Amino acid sequence: MKNPKYLLIFMLPILFLLACSKGNEHITRDLYTIASPVAFNFPAITDSTQVADITEFKGSTNIDSLIRTSTSSQFGTENIESIKISAVKLDVVNSDTTYNFRLLENLTVSLKGRTTPSDVLARITNNSDLISSSLILPVTGADVELKEIFNTGSYTYVLRGKVRRKTPRLFKATITAQYRITLAK
Repeated sequence: MKNPKYLLIFMLPILFLLACSKGNEHITRDLYTIASPVAFNFPAITDSTQVADITEFKGSTNIDSLIRTSTSSQFGTENIESIKISAVKLDVVNSDTTYNFRLLENLTVSLKGRTTPSDVLARITNNSDLISSSLILPVTGADVELKEIFNTGSYTYVLRGKVRRKTPRLFKATITAQYRITLAK
């Protein structure tokens, strides 16, 4: 192309396409959010010989509100690509020397939606026999997708494990979970 005018005519559409594609970038953001603590009763357990369902209790999260608040309304539920767990912590309310987490030998936590349960999300094995009012459970289900469970709005926590000692009465506890929400626009 010897004539610069033809070169300009040829390059203009290419430059236009490149400029338009810049405004069409894909934005992805990971949001680490802590759900409000959920209170529950740790039941009296009379059998300490086997692993069993300890308790189930309801939790709920307005995921859209949580996302919009955390992102200054730049994202909402329509932007969720995935929701995965990143941390789980249990706390005893009014702990004492008898009723605390030393009663547990092991424990698993999972979530159940309206129709489907999740895989195990967090697990502690060989829990210490020392008095403890807090228990941080190692996350084992970091790759478990929870988007469908959270889309229903409410879910059920399922605690399963084995107690070291029988518990003649219930005691109050809370569970706090942190989630990684991947958003895309």
